[in-house]
Amino acid sequence: MSQSLASYPCLDPETEKLRNSLLPLYQRLADIESGKREFGGFIEASELPKNFNMSVDEYPRLQMNFTQAELETLTDYAKLNAAELLAKVSTPLERLIIAVVWKNGDLQKVRHIAEGLGYGLGRSVVMDKNTPGPVFRQFGQHLAAPAQQPIADQHTLRAYRIHRDDCADDKAHLKDISTGSEIASYVAWVQKISGDQLSQDRLYGFDQSMFALGRATKKVLSSPHRKKSAKQPLATGGG
Repeated sequence: MSQSLASYPCLDPETEKLRNSLLPLYQRLADIESGKREFGGFIEASELPKNFNMSVDEYPRLQMNFTQAELETLTDYAKLNAAELLAKVSTPLERLIIAVVWKNGDLQKVRHIAEGLGYGLGRSVVMDKNTPGPVFRQFGQHLAAPAQQPIADQHTLRAYRIHRDDCADDKAHLKDISTGSEIASYVAWVQKISGDQLSQDRLYGFDQSMFALGRATKKVLSSPHRKKSAKQPLATGGG
């Protein structure tokens, strides 16, 4: 029998306090879906510990606008391999940024984002269970249409699953990977509950709230497992 978030066991008062603080936040999300609350941000930064919020110092708000010609150029990058991408770099800033991307082994992610940018050209972006790099493809769609396409990652999807199913012991909540089909379902849900209130500012606030909610939820759900593992006795070899 599955456990709800409200009944999920917490092994220390701090985790229990965090879990209890999440319950009214999930209720606000339910109120948005039912139309009792306006679509948009629903969590103030002060309502959760600082480390669960997306820091504006590390992640200042992205406000990018692309012309059709720029989108045509960028989407062509999806066809290039890593060496060909490096050959496209020209300015000092581009070289510095691509060096960070290369060091993190993320050149492939540039291609996925470029693929997602095709949404801005009216192209169909495949998102199914076999889609490679779905989080970054969706991010590309978000960059192409920030007033229509939400950001989706492990944290936003975790909050979405808990809201939808209220099954806290689903092992999927502790995984760092997401599938294209799940992201597509999430995007359709966000667009449905936003109705005619969808805008870039409202979607930005909603993205921030879902990220914080999902990140804090992971802390609650992973805490018992970490502590149980830490308390396993060492094998003594006794009979």
